[in-house]
Formats: sequence, C-alpha cells, structure tokens
Amino acid sequence: MGYHHLAFASRDMQATHHFYADVLGFELVKAVAAPTDRPGGWAKHLFYAIGDHDGSENAGALIAFWEL
Repeated sequence: MGYHHLAFASRDMQATHHFYADVLGFELVKAVAAPTDRPGGWAKHLFYAIGDHDGSENAGALIAFWEL
C-alpha cells in the first residue's frame, strides 16, 4: 500500500520552499492559502511532488508543509 502525502509543520515557509524546490529539486504542485481565525492556525499549505514517475505504488506521492 502506498501513501498520498506526508505533512510537516514549518516556521519559515520561504526557507522550506528554497530547500525542497531549489536545493532538492522537488516540484511545487499545489499551494493552498486558507483564512484562519485561530491563533497559531495554519494559513498556507505547500505540496511538493516526491513520488516516482514510473507507475509504482508511490507514484504521485507528495510531501506537504503547513505554516505555523
């Protein structure tokens, strides 16, 4: 069984994006901005493609980060 995505929290979305997109070369495939009324709630959620592109069970797998 594969997985769709793993999600992690980030305190610095610019640094996170730089590392995963520019250094590791992962493609940013989706960015979600959601309004929040809660202190400490997330407002941004970024998804990067990390899965294989060969049709294996992890094809299309993502890693995601939400802003703290």
